[in-house]
Amino acid sequence: FLADGDIGVDSQLGHGSTFWFTMKTKVVASSKVFIANERLKNYRGVVYLPNENILEAVKRMLKHWGIELFCYSEQNKFLDNLSSDQSLDFIVFDEHAKQVLDHVVIDSSINLICVKHDHAKKECFIGNKLCHTLNYNIRRNILHQALLKSYLRKEKLVVNDSMKMDHLLNILIVDDMDVNLIVIQSFLKKYNLTADTAMNGLDAVEKSFNKKYDLIFMDCQMPVLNGYDATLAIREHELKLNKPRCPIIAMTANVMKEDRDKCFEFDMDDFIPKPVEMDIFIEKIKAWSKSQLVQAKNVKETPKPNLALANKFERNVRIDEITEGLSYDEIEHLLNIFKNDCEIKNDKFKIFRLDQFDHNAIDEQTSIFIHSLKGTAANMGFISLSELCKVIEHAISINNTINLPYLFDKLDVEIKDALIWVGLYIESKTVD
Repeated sequence: FLADGDIGVDSQLGHGSTFWFTMKTKVVASSKVFIANERLKNYRGVVYLPNENILEAVKRMLKHWGIELFCYSEQNKFLDNLSSDQSLDFIVFDEHAKQVLDHVVIDSSINLICVKHDHAKKECFIGNKLCHTLNYNIRRNILHQALLKSYLRKEKLVVNDSMKMDHLLNILIVDDMDVNLIVIQSFLKKYNLTADTAMNGLDAVEKSFNKKYDLIFMDCQMPVLNGYDATLAIREHELKLNKPRCPIIAMTANVMKEDRDKCFEFDMDDFIPKPVEMDIFIEKIKAWSKSQLVQAKNVKETPKPNLALANKFERNVRIDEITEGLSYDEIEHLLNIFKNDCEIKNDKFKIFRLDQFDHNAIDEQTSIFIHSLKGTAANMGFISLSELCKVIEHAISINNTINLPYLFDKLDVEIKDALIWVGLYIESKTVD
């Protein structure tokens, strides 16, 4: 037996057989599971589940991971704990406690995990805070993933000024949409990072020729010169001048396997889907940059904005993440760029609505506008608007002119709702 062990079978007539093997292996201390469990060792949490059998099963799992734990099957005792102890990392609670928790002041740094009875219900909010959700058939690996996600959200990646670094990070962000560039720059600002920007591939190529970058984030579909050809031009320049290779990370809303493969075929180094998630974005910087980023816990979060007016239309949790730490002027500037972009595109789309539909007017520019709006809307947290753009994009690609006027009519409503939401959000910031 190659693993220096043994293999065999024990069989008893009328009772059955047991197949077994033994093998010698090394303990790999750096395995992902080991690291994950080490991360959770000093975690503190409280669990409220009225079903005592499930509560006991969850308790065993969490204790196994070294978590300091308080467990309750009675709601009153659970609430008493919350009122006296806010130094928690997470709360696991039965969905029926939601109405009570809506009236409890919970520190914004505490991560919430809601255990739901109904598989069809997806989202759960406590106030304006989105909770992670599990169903009552709680599996060990799913619970473990939920806790790890909450742990990673609580950590902040920052540049460690005390560490020796060769130079500050030089990052180039390439995207043809102003909104996307501002969103990404707001991410970087939270970690004391800045970046140069380019709005098309040609601009990116020229900037990379004149300045040494540690990392380039490259949109794939852009005017003037697309991201694929821009990457090839940068690679050719590096080879000619014997310059070190700069990591180029593709950014695209197209996430099928063939899209990823195309990025690698054009000599890009990595891939990040749109809308860009902050945690993933920073992890990419950490993985590819030569400078060192470290994890610093317990960074105080900026209070969330007042969404009393904005919630009339949509609970846009994405905006909270984007605007965290920005001044009122910066938030207004970002949202007005998005608003103006939507208005320009919607004016272009009016010839495709029911009352004046002209299928001959659908051209390549229309597809570009729809694709651009799809990515920008997702980046800004308007998911229903982004999904509708995806449907229209597909209908155009297969020449489905029968449904297009109805879809563009619906798009007009979605865009107008989004613009009302933007106005309400800006107004809500003036009364904070």
